[in-house]
Amino acid sequence: MAFILCQLFVLERTFAGKGNPAESPEHILKRLYQISANGGISRPDIVRVPGRAIGAMYHPGRNEIRIEESLIDVCTRFGPDAGHALAFILAHEWSHALYRRNDLTPVYSFLESRLSMAEREHAADVQGALLAYLAGYRPERVLPRLIDTLYAIYDLPEAGSGEYPSPALRKESAKRAMDLISWLVHLFDAANLLALEGEYTLAEKAYRHLAGRYATPELFNNLGVLYAARAMEFPVPQTDVYAYPFELDMNSPFRKVFRTRGDLPPEEAFQRQEWLEMAKAEFTEAARHSPDYAPARANLVCVLTLMSRPLQALEYVRDSLPDHCRSSAQVRLAEGIAHALTGNRSASDIFRRLERTEGLAGFARHNRRVLQGQPVTRNSDADCPVSEPAAPPAREPIELHSLGDDLDYRFGIGVSGDQQVYWFYLKDAPLFALIREPATQSKRPFPKTGKEGFSYPNVKWMPGPHGYLLSCSGAFYLVHPDGTMAERIRFQCF
Repeated sequence: MAFILCQLFVLERTFAGKGNPAESPEHILKRLYQISANGGISRPDIVRVPGRAIGAMYHPGRNEIRIEESLIDVCTRFGPDAGHALAFILAHEWSHALYRRNDLTPVYSFLESRLSMAEREHAADVQGALLAYLAGYRPERVLPRLIDTLYAIYDLPEAGSGEYPSPALRKESAKRAMDLISWLVHLFDAANLLALEGEYTLAEKAYRHLAGRYATPELFNNLGVLYAARAMEFPVPQTDVYAYPFELDMNSPFRKVFRTRGDLPPEEAFQRQEWLEMAKAEFTEAARHSPDYAPARANLVCVLTLMSRPLQALEYVRDSLPDHCRSSAQVRLAEGIAHALTGNRSASDIFRRLERTEGLAGFARHNRRVLQGQPVTRNSDADCPVSEPAAPPAREPIELHSLGDDLDYRFGIGVSGDQQVYWFYLKDAPLFALIREPATQSKRPFPKTGKEGFSYPNVKWMPGPHGYLLSCSGAFYLVHPDGTMAERIRFQCF
């Protein structure tokens, strides 16, 4: 079964990763806010100010980020990377807001990096870079150049002073931040690939480790979807025959559903319920960290319905959701399924209206046909690009890091020629190698994803901040939104 492991609202937005120079600070901050664990703090206002003194700063008492017009102009000079530069600065200030939301006295400035504040600034660099990446930006492309440019534009001393570190020290802090971020980002990518492959146990360990370091609602959401996927390995036809928003490959769960006759054996019913309870807890935690995080809200409605609690799901939609979450297409689709299971005739109208919604039309059409007892049509297999087989990666010495408290499982990154290799070890023995390499057939389009492409029996996919991860007949690829191939990714088991 393929399912969304990253933000479900990815289906309704464009990809941010191009660093669009036309993006406004307000638009960038909105993206950062959506993927951060904001704990209920409202999104700061952006206040543009004249002058050339502070650069950008967060003011806790007013919950605002002030940014000088001159600093926006500096970012614009980065051309195609302007959005990446501005995203890192805003993410840095937003990180101060998250760390200091209960402190209403001082202000925190990107340029006010006193030596006594080095650790706090480093923490904001790390958190800011991670948030920028998860929002679809690439801060590593601009950081060293950005620091040099800011020191020159704001006429800060090269040797440092009592108030400011030297640019060399600031770049060293940024490098340490990016080294850590690089490791976390690679682990995040590897966890997504493991989840897409169905290696749920190891994917869970990776997500847990990440959530323990830098909790974001996305990570809790991913864990919840993992548990929901585990639960649907024990299908209940009455509920599982519908296409839920976090379920993109309709065909594989259908094959299980159609094989099921009668009730689940007691031990399987117990396991299903346990997985669904765990999923519910993770989606609740994601919503607690960020009450406006719509994907977790939609997923919670789905899980309550899968638990055969459609009335509770409808009550949750009616009484507990913010207005913007209640009106989202994913929530409406899940609400329609709950109405269908209670026999409410409004389900058909909901599905019919959603058939005009880009990204969910196929889901809605399928659900309406199920509701009306019509046969479900299936596409034939998609025509998958064929990759030439490649030699296995050399097992180079790499630095391995334990995944949280479980010291037996370790993760490391290796480079072999054009290959980037993610290694997972159990104690001293390799379990998996995930090999990423540049695409050799970059012009051949893939089956469509996000609209009707989910109904190909041999295609699984999930959206991410920089493109789609797609499995076609067991071969994995990173695909640009226009359908062209960026990378091929191979699994090797040991």
